[in-house]
Amino acid sequence: MRRIKKLKTLVYALMGTTLISACSSDADDVISEAGKGYVSLSVQADAGFQTTRAASEDYEDVNNYTVQILQGDKIVGDSCEWKYSKLPDEIELPNGTYTFKAFYGKDNAVNTENPYVEGVVEKTINSNGQNVEISCSTTDAKVTVAFDEKMDEYFSDYSVVFKTKAMSSNESCIWTKDEADKTYYLKVENNEKIDAIIKLTNKETKQSTEQKLDVTLSPGLNKLYTFEPTGGNEEEGGSDGLGIKITIDKSTNDKEVDIIIPSTWF
Repeated sequence: MRRIKKLKTLVYALMGTTLISACSSDADDVISEAGKGYVSLSVQADAGFQTTRAASEDYEDVNNYTVQILQGDKIVGDSCEWKYSKLPDEIELPNGTYTFKAFYGKDNAVNTENPYVEGVVEKTINSNGQNVEISCSTTDAKVTVAFDEKMDEYFSDYSVVFKTKAMSSNESCIWTKDEADKTYYLKVENNEKIDAIIKLTNKETKQSTEQKLDVTLSPGLNKLYTFEPTGGNEEEGGSDGLGIKITIDKSTNDKEVDIIIPSTWF
């Protein structure tokens, strides 16, 4: 009878060693069990936005990123999610294929404060262990629209509207005359043709018109579009030959684009 009890105790002890939960990080000086392996994670972030500013943005600091380990679309266990600054040096996982994800921000069609930056890597973990590096990039283009102060001399109202593929049918991104230098982060595909329109109301005739714009965006691009009036009969305050010149961020290779608005439209 005692032998039977001792045998049961030994079996229960062995079973206990196999019930270690996924994402255990107590890996110091421990040899991985059969059927399990250790993984170490690192994150690199490069949103791609070219800028001349000296100060860094939150999305450039990997310590602000969230790191997840997933199988399918579910986080493994109850604890396989961390801020990168809290990430364990080593993580124990049962052998298998996992998705390792790091991200910053919100995956929205339009963001106003920060871009969405993400990296995803799929790896198979075995008893030999793995070092996994997650490289993150943005799905957004950074767009700023500015209006020259001379716009008020010819137009009582004006705005620019962008619509991307990621936006819902009732969603758009609008810059009005009172929103000078406002920046949006727009989720776009590579070389996506944007449905862009400038809307103008002539100050003299009170008539309004719309003009489509030729705009192409890709993730990581940083674009500043400045709108200013050209032509017009300035001496008489008229709008003959009035046009709009769009100056695109001088740090890019894009050229200036003139949109001629015939006076008959007004």
